[in-house]
Amino acid sequence: MPRMLDIIIRARPDKIAGICLVRSPAKAGKPTGLMNTVRHRARYWRLRGFFTATVEYFAYRWADHLSKKLGTNWMTSARNVARRFGIPYFESTAVNSEDFREMMRQVNANLLVSISVPSLFKKETLETPECGAINIHNGLLPDYRGLMPILWALANGETEVGVTVHYMNEKFDEGSIVAQERAAVDPKDTVHTLEMKLRWDVGPRLLIRTMDDIKAGKATTLPNPAGEGRYFGEPTPEAIDAFRRQGRRVR
Repeated sequence: MPRMLDIIIRARPDKIAGICLVRSPAKAGKPTGLMNTVRHRARYWRLRGFFTATVEYFAYRWADHLSKKLGTNWMTSARNVARRFGIPYFESTAVNSEDFREMMRQVNANLLVSISVPSLFKKETLETPECGAINIHNGLLPDYRGLMPILWALANGETEVGVTVHYMNEKFDEGSIVAQERAAVDPKDTVHTLEMKLRWDVGPRLLIRTMDDIKAGKATTLPNPAGEGRYFGEPTPEAIDAFRRQGRRVR
């Protein structure tokens, strides 16, 4: 996420009013923080992938801690990216609170951009910015709604994946489509390599273009009918085993 933010802000440094890191609210009986990360990675990745990703995770955490101690702005967190560019930074667990809406008013945000936000936005929040709210989704809507669209696309033998930017409503992955871009799947691609391709190349480029079009009043939309396309949830262990039997890898 920090690298994607860095790419977008470097391209449009005077257009970003603020950054808000939205954390999932804690739920009773649910693992949170580090234990949730470990549980999630152990479920989907084989030992090598799990080890590699865990080392990367702790390296980022250590670098972020060291960055705070030294007063530097290494690209290890959304907070550091905001600090590097002098952009207001906030954190929230309640995107539908009056505090969140007031934060948008304080920075004069005229467009809300959602990137991997783990919460549903309600109408009052979506309508607070003058130009509305958009979300970036790593699937070619209206197909591949839901969770882990890249994994499911590979599991289904797709030869292309892609990114969709769409206006948001009060349901996940709905709202009119503003822009899409496709990316070819290489036989050697993994879920991880495709995520990096979309997150660091296709996604930022598409999002920058979409924000420019909305600002210029040139954005056009396509329908995203709720009854069309497929919705995918979190894959079961059996689905992951079937995915691997196809010769595909998560990492």
